[in-house]
Amino acid sequence: MMFRSALRGALAGAALAVFSSGAALADNTLVMATVNAVGSLNNRMGNHFRDLIADVNSGVSINHVEGSALGTARQVMDQTIAGTVPVFGTDLTWVAPYNPDLNVMNWSFTFRDTDHLDTFFKSDAFAGIVDKIVENAGVRILAARSGQPRYFYSRNPVNSVDDIVGKKVRVPEIKLFIDSWSAMGAVPTPLNFGEVFISMKTGVIDAAFGAPSDTFANNFHLSGPNIVPLGDTISSYSIVINEKVYQGLSDTERATIDKAAVEAVEWASAQAKTEMADLVEQMKETGATVTEIDSGSLRDKALAGGMKMEEEGVWSAGLLDRIQAIQ
Repeated sequence: MMFRSALRGALAGAALAVFSSGAALADNTLVMATVNAVGSLNNRMGNHFRDLIADVNSGVSINHVEGSALGTARQVMDQTIAGTVPVFGTDLTWVAPYNPDLNVMNWSFTFRDTDHLDTFFKSDAFAGIVDKIVENAGVRILAARSGQPRYFYSRNPVNSVDDIVGKKVRVPEIKLFIDSWSAMGAVPTPLNFGEVFISMKTGVIDAAFGAPSDTFANNFHLSGPNIVPLGDTISSYSIVINEKVYQGLSDTERATIDKAAVEAVEWASAQAKTEMADLVEQMKETGATVTEIDSGSLRDKALAGGMKMEEEGVWSAGLLDRIQAIQ
């Protein structure tokens, strides 16, 4: 543990040492992290982004530090805000704390499906959120697209919502996920993503959820082989950049970064949909089972809880209804 902490600190310090107060590294190489396991789709998106920029040869390049060497998602988000890791490829879950209205993405059953979420990403409401995050946190969302509906993985069979209620479900260390799963009657248990396999295997938690392209790389299906395609939330792919770094680039470099970010998240979104069915089949081959359940009562509990969150000012009044009305 001490070694890992020291390694993370050393790597973050190295990034800071080469980060010049201008906006990029001395040789215009920007450090990027994606945190997820090597081989996961988020990791591959980071490599694709790096390669797209390299192909253009515009004078800027990306040093993609793969895996969790620079820390957890929360820690890397802090480093992106500080500018020590200028570029972060991440699910927007980790950006949500910097604008209240983005919190709605972490609330169960806010979005019907991936098309619904992508329509939201193209809306004026989302554009306004992006601007506020630049203002509040000094980071810019360059591009965002939907990923995969998050599946539910359990140590024990799940035949109805009754088999979810009261169970210890791993959630990210994000309050909205905790509150959402509490509203649905589960016992949310915050854990780092990389700790899920062993925690479910040993019974520290009963269940977890995540997008198949990420959970497969982390072996959720081996310790939680009872799978439900719940889809209560949908993963996303985004690339964010420190605003000072971004504004310090030349017009040509910014155009290169912008174009590559859009192409990278669109590639990841398309790949996510292509891969999902194949990954589920691979999970079944290891002995996992996939069961459809009627999630209507969970949806009703979640949306009722969401309205209470809205009344408490967790996001803007009327936002949940406006999103639900998007066609």
